Amino acid sequence: MINFHKYGFLDCKRLKKILEDSNIYLNEYNPIYLFVWADLYKPEIYFGRDFTYIKYYLNDFGFVYYPPIGKGNYNLAIVELELDAQERGIDFYMAPGLQSSLIRYKTLGYTFYENENRNTYIYSTSNFNLTGNAFKKYKKNLQQFSKEHKNTRIKIIKKEDFNSILEFIANYRSQNEIKADQKFYSKLNMLKQCMEHLYELDMYGIVVLDDEKIYGFSIASIMDNCTYVHIIMGLDDDCYDVVMFQIARYAETKTRYLALEGHFGNAKEKKRLEDYLPLRIEKYYGTFNIK
Repeated sequence: MINFHKYGFLDCKRLKKILEDSNIYLNEYNPIYLFVWADLYKPEIYFGRDFTYIKYYLNDFGFVYYPPIGKGNYNLAIVELELDAQERGIDFYMAPGLQSSLIRYKTLGYTFYENENRNTYIYSTSNFNLTGNAFKKYKKNLQQFSKEHKNTRIKIIKKEDFNSILEFIANYRSQNEIKADQKFYSKLNMLKQCMEHLYELDMYGIVVLDDEKIYGFSIASIMDNCTYVHIIMGLDDDCYDVVMFQIARYAETKTRYLALEGHFGNAKEKKRLEDYLPLRIEKYYGTFNIK
């Protein structure tokens, strides 16, 4: 049985070093993503000599294994994962597989399916400069927002802003009639992890606010030449877009690309992700289909 341990803060930088320059842009391969969402996905990790193994929890499937990360005898590495699952008495699932490795997986006898709801959308940060007809609608909306909220400003998030952001979330939940269910509390715990480790994990974020209230905020991290947006919230759709374009403009000073997580079956969110004109879509493949 593989000696997995609970994925923690110290594992982030070690895994980041392993994945540097890998050109893998799926959210799930961002070490900070794994850490801040640990309450929901319960990731565990093992650092071996040739391979790194990760497993995490998905509703309806239980624990799911990442395909082996590393160089060596890949076939033996997968056999080791499958044996681990057998010894634990669980079904053997793998995800997220990489599109570049689909032929390799098939050669080894594993079929992977695209799970569109969990795809990662990759954008050029320069996309959000509001140039061209494609962003005409957003340009008009943002100009209207600025006209109606003349005293709004952009503030870089600091740890001491956590209470103000919690107050914003309470207002957001009330305004949008959000249920206080597992999904809500998982997102709240994720935000707490972001704020508590904002400096240690080199994350950054912005708040759009005026003297009376917060209109929205976003927190992101950087890996290689890509900014990963871990959370973005706006009081309404217009506020959301304002925050989106502001975090993208700030990201442009740091990275060439920006990654947004999938729509998870939300048609409205899918349209928004497509309207932002992705440069490409990093597809989430698994040995299963998520309904």
